[in-house]
Amino acid sequence: MKNFSDVYEELAQLYIRVIKRDSPGAGKAIEQICVTFDARAALRAALIILLLKLDVKEKYQIPDGSLYAAVLQDYPDALPLLQDAITSCYSGWGVVDTTLFYPQRY
Repeated sequence: MKNFSDVYEELAQLYIRVIKRDSPGAGKAIEQICVTFDARAALRAALIILLLKLDVKEKYQIPDGSLYAAVLQDYPDALPLLQDAITSCYSGWGVVDTTLFYPQRY
């Protein structure tokens, strides 16, 4: 039986690969979160990216960054890397003003 850390690592790597297909830069930023912090932080960052993509692409609006920052509240030092991932995604999604969404410390 696998322990939770193995499962988190496997899931983090899976979601990093998925995100890299859409945005290689975002995938690299989330990989850095995984290396610098842990797989759980990387999973949370990947969740933020995937939810943000749904918000931007389906609703055509930029959501409130504080909601997403709350997901990473246990890893506040990961926010700059998350912002790098978001900025990379925005350019691929055609969002012109990437300054609209800044997750801040919760």
